[in-house]
Amino acid sequence: MSRRRFNNARQLLDDLLSRHEARPYTVNLLAHVDLTEFLTVADQDLFTAALGDMADRRAVELIHRRVDGLMRLHAVRLADTGAAYAWLGRTPASEVARTALSPLLDGEALSARQAAVVDEVLDGWSRGVRVFGLRAGQSEILRKVLQLAEALAVRAQAPDLPQVDVRTFSREACGDTKVLRDNGSTVLAVLRRLHPELTTDLGNEPADVFASWGVEAMPHPLLLSGRLQMDDLALPAVDYLGVPPEDAGRLSLIAAPDYVLTIENQASFVRHAREVNRTGNGLVIYTGGFPSRAVLKAIVRLCERAGAPVFHWGDLDAGGVRIFLHLEGALLTRGVILTPHLMEAERLKANGVKVGAPRSVQATKGSAVADLVPLVFGAGALGLEQEAIPPCAPTGQHV
Repeated sequence: MSRRRFNNARQLLDDLLSRHEARPYTVNLLAHVDLTEFLTVADQDLFTAALGDMADRRAVELIHRRVDGLMRLHAVRLADTGAAYAWLGRTPASEVARTALSPLLDGEALSARQAAVVDEVLDGWSRGVRVFGLRAGQSEILRKVLQLAEALAVRAQAPDLPQVDVRTFSREACGDTKVLRDNGSTVLAVLRRLHPELTTDLGNEPADVFASWGVEAMPHPLLLSGRLQMDDLALPAVDYLGVPPEDAGRLSLIAAPDYVLTIENQASFVRHAREVNRTGNGLVIYTGGFPSRAVLKAIVRLCERAGAPVFHWGDLDAGGVRIFLHLEGALLTRGVILTPHLMEAERLKANGVKVGAPRSVQATKGSAVADLVPLVFGAGALGLEQEAIPPCAPTGQHV
């Protein structure tokens, strides 16, 4: 890689200090000069005079090299960083970061883990880099992110809390309706630092993780296809219908279905409802991607009451496997076995495409999708969206 060369004295020293801040233990930091780019001798003289003044103040050391028998200025070495900051009138990034974080460092009652997060941010900002997606100076957002992360941790451990929309939750947790919406990735990253035990294998999509704890942008209705009744009143025979998830407890089955099938994506749900389940012999439930807490509760309840084989059809990728594992674990607590539908390893090997390597996950021992785990996680991971597969009834193994 070619060396960057400078013909502006302030830019040269600024670059040296930025590199020093990024790697404070690096020694012998050099910046190379370019004396060929000046339009006039006067401009060159101003440049060399500025460098000479830096050297006189011990901010830098000038390095000369013999060229064609003459000693010429070749490079500048950073010497005394304090003198360099003073010459530029620049405040060290560490001081800027500490000042920005002082309300959290000095005025907040932080837990040990919260303090460790703030220290990690201080270290990163002192080196001029973003931490958890936050740039230097966004200390107020960090404060609110910490509050949101702790509020989410409470919900993760309290399964009976009612569902809530993102804006209301954000306002109640940190006094700002938009922080969770605009900084979801940051909140999830901080939450993983504070409570890693709560986020194991829940995936990398903030919306999915938060939805699993009942926090959604706007809770979607529970979509179902089958022969159902509510409060002992038979519901009309339509391709599918929607009810508020919290009212799913009022639903019951008119007759035992041939099967129960949960489906990850809406397009595949609608296709299956219209093309396969027109007779209503099956009970088909749309999970809404990673199911929210209310949707999951309804799924478990309906599957338990159906008394029929239970299947799940989702994407053949890391996200789809995580959703299956989440459903499988929840149903297993009620003695319901979940079987994958159209999610065979052979299908993925034959039709999948390479995708970016997702964060690794371990399948539950004995999981029905254990054979998919090595295919969708790690280097060379494959993926296949379920919309690429035509719907069919889960009456056996499909290849």
